[in-house]
Amino acid sequence: DPRTGATAAFVAPGNTGKTTLCRTLGPGRCYVTDETMGVRRDGTVVPYLKPLSTRRPDWSGVKDEQAPAALGLRAPETTPWLAGLVILRRDAAHEGAPAVEDLDLLDAVLAITPESSAFMKTDRPLRWLADVVGRTGGARRVTYAEAADLEPLVAEICARTSPW
Repeated sequence: DPRTGATAAFVAPGNTGKTTLCRTLGPGRCYVTDETMGVRRDGTVVPYLKPLSTRRPDWSGVKDEQAPAALGLRAPETTPWLAGLVILRRDAAHEGAPAVEDLDLLDAVLAITPESSAFMKTDRPLRWLADVVGRTGGARRVTYAEAADLEPLVAEICARTSPW
């Protein structure tokens, strides 16, 4: 959220739709990253404003690098903070509204840690992750087909007030 800094974190393996989500729902909001997100102990998020790697129309295994501004994305205007965690499951065959599943803490940890590159190098990583999950209202797994269908979920997360 450009005014409050509320930030939604989307967790998923590479090549499963995170960049498409940023490109689709990012304009009008602020771009924090489409790849690696660092969360400080106070809940603030470290922006990683890298170019977005997008598939070419002729998809031959090579991606184009595009500047965020060229895609209508802008840098945060206030300090971003983590407002919600969503584990993405993109399924082209999924029909209808996204299916949202609340995860218990163990399932959230099991879903998030494989996609967390330096997670185990942090101080007391499991307690830290449990605190993050708790403060952000719990993690959810979302199965969807089209990134635009996640607009209501993103709007709900970005409307939250800081628990930090």
